[in-house]
Amino acid sequence: MAIVRHEIEVAPRLSDVIRALPVLTHDTAVLGVDENGTPLLWNLQDPSAGALLAVAGSVNEAQRVLWVMRKSLLAGGIPSLLTMYWVGEGRGDALTKVISPYTRELEETIWRLGDLVNSREHGRVRGESVVLFLSDLARALQVDWDAYYLLEYLIRRGAAQQVWVVAALGMEDANERIWRWVGRFRTHLVGPLEGTARRRLGAPEIQGGLWQIRTRGRWVSFALPCL
Repeated sequence: MAIVRHEIEVAPRLSDVIRALPVLTHDTAVLGVDENGTPLLWNLQDPSAGALLAVAGSVNEAQRVLWVMRKSLLAGGIPSLLTMYWVGEGRGDALTKVISPYTRELEETIWRLGDLVNSREHGRVRGESVVLFLSDLARALQVDWDAYYLLEYLIRRGAAQQVWVVAALGMEDANERIWRWVGRFRTHLVGPLEGTARRRLGAPEIQGGLWQIRTRGRWVSFALPCL
């Protein structure tokens, strides 16, 4: 497999990327900056991306994408129009509630969001966009069986109802059961990885510590902004 080389000398700061945008709406998140300096954005009003999975060699590396997305949504978000849930460690903020993956609260949140998606599919309970950040997919999948299968429903059907699942996965946790979940996410963001895992995801080899995302039938390389 050919190695793709791209040059992005210095990763930009997220605040600089946001400042350079003509406008950052409540339903737009920054993913990164491509080799031409163009920001890559995620539009919460466009369900075509489906659920998003960030994959890297370690879960800490994969979480970097989630933090960039969360911080950029916080910069433009409006509480009445956007709610975020962060499953993992950290502190909440004006738009984000932090949920421990070790308590029943995670299962209760999955059940509640499943009811919300079901209601919206039947034309009821329109409202704000919701983003469920799973900072460690392998850990989140240790929920009970009801929540386990309902999470799959959220991944497959949630985006069409503005209920998004965004997860991080480190390859150190990727057994065959986890790999079966990888395919359920429509959009993959691929970070620094060894060759075997990268080939399994279908991503070309790349140098320079860049990330990649498949969009419109091709892989685009990008640098993650610094927080």
